[in-house]
Formats: sequence, C-alpha cells, structure tokens
Amino acid sequence: MGKMQNEIKSVRNNFGGINVQLSEMKAIPGQIAVLEASQDGCCPAVGELGSSINGSGLRQHKVGRTLDVGRWQEPDQTMKEEIQLLQTIVAEMAAKDQTFREEMQQLQNKMAAKERKIQALEQNIQPVESRTYIERCESGVLQTLDATFSTGFGERYLDMTATFSRAFRTTPVVTVGLDSLDDDWRTNLRVTAKVLSKSTTDLTVRIGTWYNSLLYRVDIHWMACA
Repeated sequence: MGKMQNEIKSVRNNFGGINVQLSEMKAIPGQIAVLEASQDGCCPAVGELGSSINGSGLRQHKVGRTLDVGRWQEPDQTMKEEIQLLQTIVAEMAAKDQTFREEMQQLQNKMAAKERKIQALEQNIQPVESRTYIERCESGVLQTLDATFSTGFGERYLDMTATFSRAFRTTPVVTVGLDSLDDDWRTNLRVTAKVLSKSTTDLTVRIGTWYNSLLYRVDIHWMACA
C-alpha cells in the first residue's frame, strides 16, 4: 500500500495541485481499470489529461505508468478466503461438539435414572440371608422297592435321594416322616428314617431296620422349606 500512496502522490505533484481523488479501484490482473480525478466538477480520464482543465491551460500529460495493485489485493483476497474457510470449519466443529455434548448428557441422565432405580430396589428388597419368611416349600414321597428288608438279619439300611423341582435360594429345612409301612407280623417292627444330607438342589434320606425285623415296604414323606 505504501507504493500505491507514492504513485498517487506523484500524480498529484505532476498536475500542480490538481485535487485528484481515487474514488474507485477495481482489481483486475495487473492494472487499475479506472482512476477518476476531479477538480471543480471536471472529470478527465487518467490515461491522458487534456490541456484545458477548467480553463487552466495545462499542457497535455500522459501518465507514464499504471498502478499495479493486483499483487497486494490477491494475497489479501486469498487470506480472506482462508479465514472464511477456517471459520466455516470451526463453526462445523462447534456444532458437532454441541451435538456430542447433548448426546453425552442424555446418556448420563439415563444412567443416573437407572442407578436411582437400582438403589431403590436395593433398599426395598431385604437380603435373602436375613429374611424372616419362608419363600416356598416343596414335598414328596420316597418309596423303597418291594421286599427291600424282607430278608437278612442285623442292621440294614437304604439311602434314597429326592431332587427338588428347582433350586432353593438357601439350604432348606427338611422334615421327614413315615407315609406307609408294610412289615412281617411275625417279627417286631423296627424302622428308622433320618435326613442324611441336604443342599439347595436335593436331599438324601436313610431308611433302616435292625435285628430280625422284616419290612416289605417303607414310604417316607419329606418336606423342604426355605
């Protein structure tokens, strides 16, 4: 721009104080298309000024050089375009960032809501280990084969296992009792039934007799509760 100012100053000096105003410059590659000058309402072309400007009798003078401002304007225009491009990219990134933040906030809200539900359930549900009520009971019958204890002498026993329909949460309390009994009337009646083992999935009952007792059939009723 300093060189342009020097050119304009040179033109003013050549015309002895004529007030030349640079009112419009259009940048085309390599030159200024039009330079308007005015004094007392008279506007001659800059390419060649006439010898009679407002009756002053100035001699004809041709401007020897044109002002090349393309090299100043082109970098400035390129910079403006680059700045505009950067501003567009920044705006797009800001919009994406805002969308991402909104989506993250929605996910955080959902997670917080689920966490509150879980906490409410944990507060309302009493731990199974400390509950004071029975959740469910299951029962059944274990039957010995016919004539299991119809022979022999002394202590004899048979272990029978019952599997629950579904597992209990904790090891159940098991009770057993005689459901039916068939023995030999010629000998004394001797019979035992006890819970040998138990778990959350099954139980085992041991049925036995001793001495000379003869048993043809023993049915054991069991019940498990937890």
